[in-house]
Amino acid sequence: MVIPAAIREMAQVGAGDELEVGYSSGMIVMRKRRALTPSRVRLMLLAGRKLPVMDASGERAVEQALTRTRDRVNR
Repeated sequence: MVIPAAIREMAQVGAGDELEVGYSSGMIVMRKRRALTPSRVRLMLLAGRKLPVMDASGERAVEQALTRTRDRVNR
């Protein structure tokens, strides 16, 4: 696949750089792969949602999901 020079320059992509390829809303999306460093992990965790408080109905939902998954795997 050839990426035009102007786009490579804007994206700061050089020879040997690895790209991740995905698909979203009818478009093929490519982005430069970045190393997962401890500081990036920390930023990702801080940007994430808080965990929901688990109540009885949530515990039942998790148990049911696990049972369905185990049933599919054991078929």
